[in-house]
Order: sequence, then C-alpha cells, then structure tokens
Amino acid sequence: MKRLPALILPLAALGATLPGAALAQPEAPSVPAPDAKAIFAQRYADLRKAMASGEADPILAILTPDFTFTDRRGQTRTADDMVSMAARMAMMGDPSDRKTTTSIASATIDGAAADVEQTTDTTMTREGRDGQTHQFEMISTSLDHWVQQDGVWRLQKETPKAMTLKRDGVEFQPGERRGGHGGPPPGSGN
Repeated sequence: MKRLPALILPLAALGATLPGAALAQPEAPSVPAPDAKAIFAQRYADLRKAMASGEADPILAILTPDFTFTDRRGQTRTADDMVSMAARMAMMGDPSDRKTTTSIASATIDGAAADVEQTTDTTMTREGRDGQTHQFEMISTSLDHWVQQDGVWRLQKETPKAMTLKRDGVEFQPGERRGGHGGPPPGSGN
C-alpha cells in the first residue's frame, strides 16, 4: 500500500477540480441554476476522469491556458502543475475503493462566464505512516470560475474555500503527529 504523505498534495489539488468532454453553453445569456448545476456537474466528472488518466491532453482540454489554482499552502499553481500532480497520482495507482463525489452548491452562467461553488468528497483506504490501514477522507470546497471558449466550458480559476482532512473519521492537518507517527492518538489520554 502507498503511504499518505505522497497523496495529500495531489488530493488537495484534485479535491477542488475535475472535467473533459465538450459541452456547449445554451444560447440564453443567463442559465437557470438547475441547468447550470447539471452542466458543471458533468464538467467536474469529466475533469475527474481526465485527472485519473494522468495524461496531459485530456486535462488541458478542460483547463484554460491561464488556469490557476491555490494549493493548501496558499501558493498559486498553474495548469502544468495540475498535470504534474495528476501524473504522480496515476503512477501511485488508483485505489479500487476510492470514492469521489462532487456536489454543486451554486452555479451561475452569465454569457461566456460562470461561477460555481462546489464540494468534492473523496474517501479511500490507505496505509498510514504507522504501517496500519486507515480510512482517509478529504472534503474540499472551492469557488471556481469557468469560461466558454470555442463552445466549450473550461476551468480558468479555482479558489479554495475550505478543506477538511480526516483519518479514521478524525480531522487532522498534514504533518500533524498522530498515533503511530511519533505521538499518541488523539483522545488516548497520553
């Protein structure tokens, strides 16, 4: 089994993004929320599939050339960084028990631009640094800006709003000392 540290940063980036196939915008200048939500739910599913491939072309087909996202450390990253993270994740293998769901809280299309608030919840079982198998979960919410280019909705900017990481149902921060990591588990009384 792979260890968690190599997984945190790619998951953090992945938690906020995910689209691939072309979807044309309806001709109306403003799209009602239910229709906009459906459009972007599909685009995030497309991104998730592209990211899982680890290949640059499907990912770059979803992102604008000037795409940026902010990682968990507050650093601005580019489309090339997203491709590199996807390639690393693909090399680690896709755990068969990985489950990812994306929910769209709001989506507003205004002409050739759209703003979407989405939450991605990813769970999987992995070996921790303590050598034991644990259930990991990452819940991330982002405010994303999409633009329509050549009839295709492409992700231009992803801005994180919140991120929660859990190990066996207990929240933790990356790098935090945990049971088996050199310190007692939370609530152990030690």
